[in-house]
Parts: sequence; C-alpha cells; structure tokens
Amino acid sequence: MARASGDERFFPKVREAREALRDKALALHELHMEIIQLAIDKGDLETAAGEVRWLTEHMPKGDNNERMIDESAAKPKVTEGPRGPSVNIGFALGGIDQPKLPPAVTIDVEPAEVPDVEATVVK
Repeated sequence: MARASGDERFFPKVREAREALRDKALALHELHMEIIQLAIDKGDLETAAGEVRWLTEHMPKGDNNERMIDESAAKPKVTEGPRGPSVNIGFALGGIDQPKLPPAVTIDVEPAEVPDVEATVVK
C-alpha cells in the first residue's frame, strides 16, 4: 500500500484552510510589513528586528527555487537519530522531593585531657 504524499494526506477541511491561507498570503505579508513599520515608528526596534528575522527565516522559496538566506542558516538541521515516538519516564527512589543532605565535613581534633572523676553506682 502506497503512502499518501503532499496535500493528499490532509483532511478536506485542512486542505481548504491551506488554500484559503495561500489566497490571502500577499495580504498577510503586507500586514506583517505594516506591523514592523509601526514598531519602528513607535521606537520598538527590538520587536521590529525580531519580526524581520522571523519573516526572513520563514520566507518561501522564489520562482527560481532560491531563498533569501540559506535554509541551514535559518533553522538548525535535525541530526540523525532514532525515529518514532519517544517516551521519557522519571522517578525518584525513596519518595518525592527528598531534601539533599549537605556534604559531610570531617573535623580532626586532638583529644583533650579529661580529669579523673569519682563516681558511685546507685542501684
């Protein structure tokens, strides 16, 4: 059995939503640029720079299949490793939130001379 590829694997409503978003892409891009310009006019250069960075990293490929910046510079590449779901389970032996003891301290002292004491045993 062959796996579905591309848009075939999405439900019809998801496909419709993607097409609607694609139809509004230019208007959304212009809105994003207006928001960046408003941030600059307001003097919020940190927000403007962050939005320009995001837009640059997420810009789609052009007609000749080139990007504004290399894909490797935009997002870190995923390294090869195990594929599929991963389940991590952690537990603490002896209870939860046990306080940790401080490290042991050894103090070397010379024994003091103790005077003899007379004592009587009482029964």
